[in-house]
Amino acid sequence: MYITDGKDWRNIENGMLIPSEQYTDQPYLLKTDDGAWLCCVTTGSSNEGNPRQHVITMRSYDQGKTWVEHNELESASSPESAYSVLLKIPSGRIFAFYNYNEDNIRHVIAPPDAHQRVDCLACLSRIRGTTIAGHSRH
Repeated sequence: MYITDGKDWRNIENGMLIPSEQYTDQPYLLKTDDGAWLCCVTTGSSNEGNPRQHVITMRSYDQGKTWVEHNELESASSPESAYSVLLKIPSGRIFAFYNYNEDNIRHVIAPPDAHQRVDCLACLSRIRGTTIAGHSRH
């Protein structure tokens, strides 16, 4: 068990907030080759699943006390993007995978009580998690 300053870091009451617009969901963290923490999170100015929900990344050089270099993987003005995960490969390249409603689909053939979004887009960050280099579809 890691305890610093008498506080158990695993207790949510001892945690620190991750910046958001209003709604935030599913933060994923990894340590970059330069020692920073890279966080990828779904955020938005309203509730989950509403328009303007999008995926952003940010970096921390002090283990989550402060967050800088906020980058939108998709703009809040684009169709919804959400639920990202990060993958760092041995070369140091970092990939972010997330759902993206690229075709801006508003109606899908599904049972009346189902809510579905489609498409998965991969976004590549090539320089220690700081520069979003482009998108590739798979």
